[in-house]
Formats: sequence, structure tokens, C-alpha cells
Amino acid sequence: MKVIFVGKCNSFAVSLVDRFVKQDHEIYIISDTDFTPDLKPIHSYKWYQCKNNDCGLQTIFSSVKPETVVFAGNIYMEETWEYESGSSLYFCNLMNVLNQCAIHAVQKFIFLSSSEVYGCDLRSKTEEALTEPITLKGLLCKQGESLVQEYQRLYSLETVILRMGDVYGFAIKEHQKDFLWNIMNQLYSYKKYQANRNKQYNPVHIRDCVDAILRAKDITPSGLYNVGGAQQFSEEEIATHLRGILGENFKITGIDGEHRAYNIDSGRIKKELEWVCFYEFHSSLSSDNMEVIKAKKEKDKKKLSQSERKYLDYIENISVFLGFGIVMVLIRNHAVLRQLDLMYLYIIIISLFLGLRHSFIAVVLSALFYVFMNGISIFNLSSILVNAQFLLQMSQYLFIGATIGYTVDHYQSVAKEKSSEYEYLMKDYQELSEINDDNTMIKLEYEKRLISSRNSLPKLYSVIQQLTSLEPELIFKEAVHVVEDIMETDSVFVYLMNKKMTYLHLIAGSDNKDIYLSKSINMKDNPEMKEKVMKGEIYIGSQWKEGEPALAAPIMQEDIVIAVIIINKLKFTSLNLYNINLFRTLILLIASSIIKAKKYEEAANNKKYIPDTEILKKEEFEKLLQKRREERAKRAERTERAERTERAERTERTERTERTEREGGDADYCIIQIDLVNNLLETYYKAANLFRNTDYFGTNHKQELFVLLGNTSSEQVVIILNRLKVNDLTAVRIEE
Repeated sequence: MKVIFVGKCNSFAVSLVDRFVKQDHEIYIISDTDFTPDLKPIHSYKWYQCKNNDCGLQTIFSSVKPETVVFAGNIYMEETWEYESGSSLYFCNLMNVLNQCAIHAVQKFIFLSSSEVYGCDLRSKTEEALTEPITLKGLLCKQGESLVQEYQRLYSLETVILRMGDVYGFAIKEHQKDFLWNIMNQLYSYKKYQANRNKQYNPVHIRDCVDAILRAKDITPSGLYNVGGAQQFSEEEIATHLRGILGENFKITGIDGEHRAYNIDSGRIKKELEWVCFYEFHSSLSSDNMEVIKAKKEKDKKKLSQSERKYLDYIENISVFLGFGIVMVLIRNHAVLRQLDLMYLYIIIISLFLGLRHSFIAVVLSALFYVFMNGISIFNLSSILVNAQFLLQMSQYLFIGATIGYTVDHYQSVAKEKSSEYEYLMKDYQELSEINDDNTMIKLEYEKRLISSRNSLPKLYSVIQQLTSLEPELIFKEAVHVVEDIMETDSVFVYLMNKKMTYLHLIAGSDNKDIYLSKSINMKDNPEMKEKVMKGEIYIGSQWKEGEPALAAPIMQEDIVIAVIIINKLKFTSLNLYNINLFRTLILLIASSIIKAKKYEEAANNKKYIPDTEILKKEEFEKLLQKRREERAKRAERTERAERTERAERTERTERTERTEREGGDADYCIIQIDLVNNLLETYYKAANLFRNTDYFGTNHKQELFVLLGNTSSEQVVIILNRLKVNDLTAVRIEE
């Protein structure tokens, strides 16, 4: 499961990441800043920098597509909320996150609220109690709960609200400003603390909170749960306990101050989600916070060292000034060296190493030293202001100090920005590197699958082995089955191009009757397809438009179109660039087989045909008829089985109607005999142009002329006989 956590990268987020990843979940964190090097989860996570109102929030949700979103906010873990930039943007950030959850159909949204929505009361509050917040934190959390519930109503967003008590367990060095940090900060700062006896805390450890979130992400009978500790403690008790752990002699004074108590009953979550408050406050504080307290001391030492460093810079500045000043005093009576002004060197050194601020101090000190060396009275201001030499000297000091100091500060600022930019780009690079590794793995996996897939090249070549016949007509029939297998369609047809490049005549097709347009296609009816086909390119049509094929590809021989393979209907999912390229490769392989067969046929024509004609000799014509009879028998058997099944489903249709339909349907082939005019050759030459190039002329032992008409219906036979009659030829249909 993909989980997005919107909040601050602190100890709470560390516990959440480590716990969720152990449960095989992917964690994505949206926060202003990433984890620090000394506070980072053990397990992997993805961090996205996204500020409030950042438009990048939509991009993050689009790329991650989370199932669960946990919203805490950057100020959630703080004890006291004040009206400042963080609290003013809290509600806006919540609304933006909820909006993205609604858009991307997040399965569950978990909102971390606070027990302060109930108001101060010593009585234990259940989830049904009235909400009467008296603090800004309670007020904002109550508004947040209302917003979450409205989004649940409007967008059917499944939501869970967790009202948590006083969360603890953070590292003190985080400056988390939870109640423990506030107390310890007071103890270390003033060595004493005034503890309010009337201020009650309900501590709940961050790991128990994370466990509650982990349970709430699954099935939740209710949408609202209290999550609090097993006991309540006063501020005085907590401060006294901390003093004992620290081993310091802090003075703690108990006072009767303002009443503050948010006692909540966690019975519902314990009953419905089997949640248990595992960490007891005193024992967990002793074990968890010892290293935290040491870190607090080290932090204070670090602060002290930084202050010492600041004062040390001033000491170094004055020391260098005194050193150069002493040298100049010693050489003031030297004839040559007294011309040197070492204050220039002093200003340059200070500007280079300490920056602009200390360069101004160096300029002031150099000016005072100049006044001292030249015996100018500092009390006579008018004499100083009219002293041109002094003003010129001061302007030189100021120019050198300001120029170098500003340059150094600007360089350090740019270097810092570049360093931050470099770190940001490195994080992006690491993320892109991970994405690239994932893509590479996916690519390799698909390559492995492609080798064994049904439309891979090895499969393609194995299917093409079916086109081993040396007879073009048989190759066309096998090509139909090959294209059906590879392209996953049952609507494939092969048309032969006539010599004038004007008509296409059907020669082979799928077993169904879903024929494209007709058995003869006039290329003028579809000029776009004609233009593509004549150029040897694949034509992609609109199969939802009447009279349009899905695909049409030409078979070329010496730049001449000899046939066109047409796919009438194709699955919408199959009409993509990959299948188009696959179809193009398939056509090239089929064309290779057909051209090879054509060349063989041309070489064998002398044996099969009567010289200078396309009339099959007696033996070859009988072989062709025998093949057609066998094909008719097989098709009739399939048709009979299909009709028996159809007849069982349509009992109302009569046998006569079915017989009429069969007789009026398309014939596999038919034979006509043309009466000779003078002789066989003269009759052939007169009738040759009246037939399609898919029709076969043949003769018998009596030297009579016959024509085998393929894919011709009874109505079409009548048209052909009339056409012959118009051209002074007489023919009759031969019934078999």
C-alpha cells in the first residue's frame, strides 16, 4: 500500500516510516524540509518538498497515486499554537490535501486531531462529548474535523479522525516545542521552574500514536477515535520526574495556576481496533530520553561555542589591528618604510576572512589610527572635515573594505545557495536514478516475456513457415490464416489487382461472410486507399465508417501492386503502433513467399498452359477442379454443422426458407462452357477481357473451352452470361 504522510520530518515521522515499511508499505512524505542526517529513518522512504498552496501537490498525488493519506501538519506536535504563519496556513494546507484526495479517489484519509477540541474538564471525555475548544489549537483542529467530515459527505471519501492526547518521545534537539521540550528548556535556561499543579497532561508515546494510525488505515467501524495515555500527570509531577532523570539541582516550585486538563477516554479504539497503550510514561521517559537529554546538553554547548566564536572574531580583528599598528609605530621614523601604510593590508585581510561587517570595523579602526599617527585632534571635528588628505585616505579605506567585504559575503552567499541547490539536485538525481533502475528492470522483464509471447518474432517466423507452398493461390489462403493468428481478427481478405490497376477481385478470405464492400472493389471509390496502396504504404482507415477497412496493405512485385491484404475489422486495443509495425513486417514476409511462388509459376506456365494463352491444359484443369470440389465438401460440412445448431435455436423457420437461403447464397465456384467460335484460340481471345483475373480458363480432351468462376453467386453468373451474349458469345452453366 502507498501511504502519504503530510507533516514535519521529526521523530514522529521517523517512527511512522519505520513501522509502516516493516508492514510492506511504501511511504511518501510531504514536508518543507527533509530529515536531518542525525535524525533519519532506518528504512527507505520518498520525500517531496511541497509548501502550503504549492501547485506541485497535484503532481505528487498524480505520480504516487496513494491509497492512504495521513495529515498532521507542520505544527501539529507543538504544545501551544500561536497565530502565526504556521497556524494561519494550517487550514489552507489541509484543504489542498483533501481536494487532491477527492480528485485521485484516495481510499482512506486519516486526520490527526487533538484532545483540546473538548475544552478544559477533569471528567473523562468520550467521542460523543461536546466540542468546546478554548485554545487556538483546539479551534483549528475542530475546524479541520468539520472540513474532513464535509469532504466525506460530498465526495464519499472514507475518513478517520484521531484525537490524540499530549504526544511525547521527541528528540530534544529537534526543537519540537512539545510539553517536555518546553519544561526542559525552562529548567536549563533559568535553573528553576514554576510548575502548575492544576495543569494536567495525558501523555501518549509517538510509537503508540503510530500504532493507532497503522490500525486505523484498515477497516474502521467508526470514523472518530480518542487516542490517549493510560494515566494523567500534573505539570509538577512531570517537572520533578525530569529533574530526577537529569540529575541536576533545579528548583521546582509548585503553584496553583489556571486549570488545564483534557482527559479523554480511549475505550472505543481499544475495543474496535484492539489498540493498546503500550508505553508507560515514567518507564519510557527514563529509557527514551536519556540520550535526548545528553543531546540537549551538547546543543547548549554548541550554542555556547557559537557565541564564543562570534566574540573570537572581534578579538581576532582587534588583535590583527594592534599587530599592524605596533609595526607602523615602530617604523614611523624609518626613512623608507614609513611611507608604507600597512592599514591597507589590515583591511584587506579582515575583509577576506571575516566579511563585510568586520571590514567596516577595520575601516573605523584604521581611520582612528590615521588620526593618531598624524596628530589630528579627534575633538576638533571641523579640522578633520576640512582635511582633504584625511578624507581621501578614509575614502580609500572605505572603498577597499566595502568592495572586498561585499564581494566575499556575496561569494559565500552564492556558494551556500549553490550548495543547497546541489543537495536538492542530488536528491532529484537519486530519485531519477531509482526510477531509471525500475524502468530498466521492467524493460528486461518485458524483453523476457516478449521472447515467448504469441506475437514475438520467433513466433512470427514459425507461423510464416506455413507459407511454403509454391502455388500463389494456396499461399493467399494460408496468408489469411497467418494474419488472423497474428493480428487476432477473423476478418481478413486477399484481393488481386487487375492489370489496369483499377479493380480488386477477391481471391481468398476468412470463413465468415463479413466481406469488405464486395467481391470486386473499384479503387476509384476510395482514392485515399488507392493513393496509399499504390505507394506501397499501409492504409489505416476508420472501421466505424461504412465502406472503410481497418487496415489495407499492398503486396508489391517489382514496384507493382499484385494483391492487397485487407483487414475489415480489428479490435480497438490492437490498433496501435506496435501492431501496425508487426502487420508491416508480416506483409513483407508474405510478399516474399508470394513473389517466390509467382516466379516458380511463371517458369512452370509452359507445362500448365496452352502456349500464348492462359488456358489450363486438360490435366491441370482437372486438378484445379478436384481441389475446388474438396474445398467445397469441407465448407459444406462446416456449414451443415452450423445450420443444425442454428436450426435448433430458430424452430420457427421452415425448411423451405432455409433451403432457399442456401441456394441464394454465394457459391464457392461455378463452371460455364463457352461455345467455340471457329476454334478454341479465337474464342479465348474474344472472351479473355470479359472475365476477372481470378477466373481460370481450361479445356478438356474434346478441346472445349470452360471458365471456372471463383466466389460467384447465381445472380452474378446470369450477369456474366448476358455480358457474353452482348459480345456475340454463347455460354451455359455446367451443373456438377
